[in-house]
Amino acid sequence: MKKAVSFVKTHRFFTGAAAVVTFIFVIALIHNFWTQFASDDWCYMFVYDHFGNPNENSRRVRNIFDVIVSMKNHWKICNGRVVAHGLLQLVLTTSYPHFHKIVFNFVNAFMYVLLGLVIYRHATYKKRDSVLLLAGIYIMMWFFLPQYGVTVMWASAAANYCWCTVITLAYLLPYRMYAVNSGAVMKDSVKNAVVMGILGLFSGCTNENSGGALALMCILFVLYYKLRGIKIPKWSVSGIIGVIIGAIVMISAPGNYRISSKADFAELMNRLQNVIDISKQLLFGLLIIMCVILFLVWITNRGKHTDETEKEHISDCFPAVIYIIGAAASIFVLIFAAMRPERTWFIGVCLLMITIGYFYMEIKFQSLPKYLPHVCAAALAVVFTVSLYSELSQIHVTHVKGQAQRAAILTALDEGKTEATIQYYLHSECKHDAAARFYFVSYFNTSPDDWVNAWAAKYYGLDKIYGE
Repeated sequence: MKKAVSFVKTHRFFTGAAAVVTFIFVIALIHNFWTQFASDDWCYMFVYDHFGNPNENSRRVRNIFDVIVSMKNHWKICNGRVVAHGLLQLVLTTSYPHFHKIVFNFVNAFMYVLLGLVIYRHATYKKRDSVLLLAGIYIMMWFFLPQYGVTVMWASAAANYCWCTVITLAYLLPYRMYAVNSGAVMKDSVKNAVVMGILGLFSGCTNENSGGALALMCILFVLYYKLRGIKIPKWSVSGIIGVIIGAIVMISAPGNYRISSKADFAELMNRLQNVIDISKQLLFGLLIIMCVILFLVWITNRGKHTDETEKEHISDCFPAVIYIIGAAASIFVLIFAAMRPERTWFIGVCLLMITIGYFYMEIKFQSLPKYLPHVCAAALAVVFTVSLYSELSQIHVTHVKGQAQRAAILTALDEGKTEATIQYYLHSECKHDAAARFYFVSYFNTSPDDWVNAWAAKYYGLDKIYGE
């Protein structure tokens, strides 16, 4: 017992962080198990080869070669997000019947936890560690990630937004680390240049707006190296080239209907106003937190820098400026997109969270009342717990209804029937539920010819699924 207590005291951050991460993983896992497949999820368990309902040639994805063929067709027919949908199909290739959702649940919970960790590492690299900040990041993710029920819980969108943001930020991390610790990232070798170039192709081909923002931020970090007199490594340049090529491959997909250049000046102004309105709605809370953090940085750092250290301090804040520019670019480029759903703000929100964490680490807490951090932490914990309980309670109601539908389908299969009738239910009003009414995610409908019913029937080996 004494050894355990000693270990906790010696490794206080490690044990605290492990507790936070474990708690978040368990909650995310429960949330995933209480969320069912919907809309495109059923389609992506088959080799993609056409729009519309399944036909006699529709076949299940069984291996990586099927995924490659499927994504080649997807790039030609639908859009260029082959990395996101390819990863999703890889996760759904298990040959065990009805086991796909279990595999996805664990992968998705892991990716959600990883998203918080990579945001934290961007904010704190070469700074002090803080369990409070790590917990705060997950709390911000819970409250501020756009269309949470869709971008984190709905399988198809989670792969597009949550997973791809992890890829994007993880790829950017070496650029961030090299800016403050150039000797301990990776060797400036041809091998590493090739590796970063290849990884850049995949990272740039994640999302239309995140791929471009990633390229911009990589370029800005290299310019930062130049200004600081740091040697520019080969891998940083090859990485930029790879990201740009990946973004071009994605945007130039023949089936990409999200990109639209057919807009006159008046239409662009309408789109700009739409982007501003959605940004106000989604970013207001984060900007308030940012202002509070900056105010605390200002009052705790007044008069503590000489002219020389002040210049160095300002220079050290440049990476935060890069994240802000990347967030702004990822958002305002949407005026050139034919569609601008709120979920496309995902990468921008995450970059703002990094910036908040970055400035949080600049606060000199010894200049503040000792009780203040503890009071704030307790208040946040209470608010988060109340919200978590309320939202998960509503999500569980949806889960029970979904389980009843699945039970009806499995009963029909057990009885040797070729058709199943399930109970159709109205969607919830919970923002963390993928089945929320205002997210317009398609679940089972009443008609057996509805595309969701048709693909789900194909998955289960039924001729038709009726809703009533």
